[in-house]
Amino acid sequence: MSKTITFYDDNAQNFFSETKDLDMSEFYSRFLRHLPSPDQKPGHLLDLGCGSGRDANYFHKKGFQVTAIDASKELIKLASTWSPIEINYQVMKFEEMNFEGEFDGIWACASLLHCKQTELEAVLVKIHKALKPDGVFYCSFKQGSGEREKNDRMFLDIETEDLANLLTSLNFKILDSWTTHDVREGREDELWTNCISKK
Repeated sequence: MSKTITFYDDNAQNFFSETKDLDMSEFYSRFLRHLPSPDQKPGHLLDLGCGSGRDANYFHKKGFQVTAIDASKELIKLASTWSPIEINYQVMKFEEMNFEGEFDGIWACASLLHCKQTELEAVLVKIHKALKPDGVFYCSFKQGSGEREKNDRMFLDIETEDLANLLTSLNFKILDSWTTHDVREGREDELWTNCISKK
């Protein structure tokens, strides 16, 4: 994991520029339909592995209270330029999380895929603990099976059915599970596993 964090620290500006304007509207819509509208109840969301801060900023603008964490201190610096005061940005690794019943929703877009296979279950247990009762959890992984290394980063790939089975075994209730193509130009052939579940 430390090698992956170093990659993001060293390439933070490029990663920020390449991801900050991606159209995630379909994913936002599928996630938010399971949450109370902030007009009714201003919920608290955790952006887990916030990267460029794109999603944290979107949810903040929608009226949610947002906490955003990332293991890369350089990405947190860039992400915090969106809404430096209103969003609670923190440099934090997944395994350092110690939240309990704090969040109405947890958003982990293309972030947990950097967990080692042996560590993923423990991180998911922490996520379950961090959610309020009936809290909603979104996560995405590249489709495939097992660990691999690419461009100095470690990736854990997982098939849609396998992810749903893992979450179910950890007391998450599956709400939505689907496969998508990569939204980045030139990478449309890459497939992603997406899952929305609740506590």
